[in-house]
Amino acid sequence: MRLILFLVCALSLSGPPPCLAAEGRLRTLRGEQLSGVIRWESNGVVVVHSDSGFIRFVALHDLRRILIHSASPPSWAPPVPPLEIELVDGLPFPWEAGTIGRPSGPAESTWREGIFRVETQGASLGQTVESGRMIFERIRGNREIQVRLSRQSVYQDDTRAGLMFRGGLGESDPSVFLGSAAGSREDVFEWKPEASAERWRCQFPALGGHRWYKLKREGDSFSAYRSRDGLRWMLLCRTNVALPRDTLMGVAAAGPSGYRVHRAWFDQISHAQRMESPMGVRVELQAGGVLECPGLEWDSGLLRFLGVESRPKVRLDQVARLVFQSIPSRSQRRLQDGQRGILLTSGEFLEGEPRSLVEGWITLDSVLFGRRRFDALNEAVAVVFGPSRSAEARYEVTLTDGSVFRARDLGLEGYRLRLDETTLGFCTVPVSDLAVLERVYD
Repeated sequence: MRLILFLVCALSLSGPPPCLAAEGRLRTLRGEQLSGVIRWESNGVVVVHSDSGFIRFVALHDLRRILIHSASPPSWAPPVPPLEIELVDGLPFPWEAGTIGRPSGPAESTWREGIFRVETQGASLGQTVESGRMIFERIRGNREIQVRLSRQSVYQDDTRAGLMFRGGLGESDPSVFLGSAAGSREDVFEWKPEASAERWRCQFPALGGHRWYKLKREGDSFSAYRSRDGLRWMLLCRTNVALPRDTLMGVAAAGPSGYRVHRAWFDQISHAQRMESPMGVRVELQAGGVLECPGLEWDSGLLRFLGVESRPKVRLDQVARLVFQSIPSRSQRRLQDGQRGILLTSGEFLEGEPRSLVEGWITLDSVLFGRRRFDALNEAVAVVFGPSRSAEARYEVTLTDGSVFRARDLGLEGYRLRLDETTLGFCTVPVSDLAVLERVYD
């Protein structure tokens, strides 16, 4: 017994770093099932049963399956420490509130626990002369902003609640608006190119459930998007408005009734010069493997992975498709033939030659439409490079981020698995990233 305890202590004080040992269980080719602390050795793994101290070495070629219990998907963004919120006039800095034009009734705004509330009476947006209430930040240049309209007063009149870029708080200042209208019965995208000009409008039937909106500014170009979940966005409309470089950006609301108060609640508001995708990108290889990453680029024949420390080199001719959002079931069959092109959030598929993905923009050369650019985060569902094919693989290796490698053979190089991957050829992955290793055929 003393000898066993000595060996357990020696094993815990030597060998690989702690990140390379984890709780898990494995099954051998002979059907044995072992569980405990799993450590990698030069040509296999050592299993230490945490209760009995039983130690067992299993060679790589004897493994049927390894499952790491403590493996968990990594967060693409580092944890942000909680910050003390600085309030200015009841709103978190740097948000401000102001009244647009001259409403006939009171216009108020409040903030509590991450929720903005706007109350108006006798106010009207969407007209040549406007009035209402706006919570805004003063921004310069290009910006994307998104918000969830959690609820609002449902009155059968021409109410407004949503996102806005505005040149100023004057009643006739140029502006761009996207949000809910007509007592939540429809969504509108409205813009006024200059002071006192006629207001232009696009109308859309309202979506059920939560209402998410996103407005994007690039110079004088404004794009309007909406979503059911704040993850997958659909382009509604684009327009050009010559707003000043320094402008107001935020949420706005207005209720035209002079005898009842219109209220709108906004939460999960965020903005940046360019939003990052919360879903990441899935790279589907030609022989069935999958690589998950928070982002990537390409402008030659090689993918460049963003935000990932260790990834094998991947050439474009090894890729079947890139997936930016979940593919609707009605579009799956359309993509199976491997026709090159891009599937858009609108459901449209444009055939063409994918040329590059740089700074979030996909460039496609189409015979019918010429060279086109698409926003990878907001407009692209998938980019197709060719058909996928099945290839025999002896092992499937799943990493903590969901990536799946299909390998004809594998070995150990230090604390990295060396894989003969069916598409990529020989490549290595850190064993610290391993979630599941399974032998799928003998």
